[in-house]
Amino acid sequence: MTNTANTQAQAASKFIDFVTYGTGIVNRARYVKGGRLKTPALYCTIAVPLDSRGTQNGRWVNFDVRVLGKENIALIESMMPAITDGKRPRVHFSIGDAYADAYWKQQQHDENRSPRAQFKGRLLRVSEAKQEAQRELLSYGMAYVNGMDHTRARMDTCVLHGNVNSLEKNYTTVNLPQERSAEIEKALDAVIAAGVSKAKVLAGIVLRDMQCSAFVFREGSQNAGHLGTNVNAVLHGIRWVKVEGETVYQLPKQQAQESAQEPVAQGDEAASPQADDDGADGYASRFDHAFGTGFDDLDDEIPF
Repeated sequence: MTNTANTQAQAASKFIDFVTYGTGIVNRARYVKGGRLKTPALYCTIAVPLDSRGTQNGRWVNFDVRVLGKENIALIESMMPAITDGKRPRVHFSIGDAYADAYWKQQQHDENRSPRAQFKGRLLRVSEAKQEAQRELLSYGMAYVNGMDHTRARMDTCVLHGNVNSLEKNYTTVNLPQERSAEIEKALDAVIAAGVSKAKVLAGIVLRDMQCSAFVFREGSQNAGHLGTNVNAVLHGIRWVKVEGETVYQLPKQQAQESAQEPVAQGDEAASPQADDDGADGYASRFDHAFGTGFDDLDDEIPF
């Protein structure tokens, strides 16, 4: 194994990735400086439609992301004049470790403000979509299953990402579709049999149409007056289930391959990720390695 491959393998074994991909429009792009950034960094906001009504009156979710990689930066930079002119370039994307972030929205010509939420993350891959078909908004990752209601309509989960020694945790309500495949039913049976209130249940999950909303903590709460976020999504699939570290369900290999969508670009950029100044050095390398060698194996270092 080459030194580069060795480094990528070691990086992937220490990090858990949560990757979201789909199709959206770029409605804002700008350089940001200050904070931990040694040099200005490129950020953009991608708006994603969540239903067929799309650009007219449908539901939308925003991802405000830092752009990583020379090719990605060059593409977004090339779109900035068009964005300034009011155009909205359409792109396919892959975003790493998305998390909900709340903020106050000041109304124009009004002193009132309202709580809003959007996702933050890192833009790992981006390409022009133009007239290509819309891709589903899907998120691949792993999560603790904290609970399930008796009607099998909802799961409470804790999505994990980051360094295994200091994992980030995103609490997400996962709504279960009414029409479910036989394999999803088998996976849910395994979760229920485990007794999530008594055992630690970890699952490889695929979420669809992840979205977030903001709220204000009520008076009497420890965080009264501060903003919080709610995240919810629809269950798209379950790839495996582990109870106290032991595999109790595994999606058949052929179905796993058929359901997977490959968001990783090939070429020099995939092999030579650009370091960034806020601790994301090698992030694209981890991303490529994880999807190239078996994403589901990354849970081995999760402590139960």
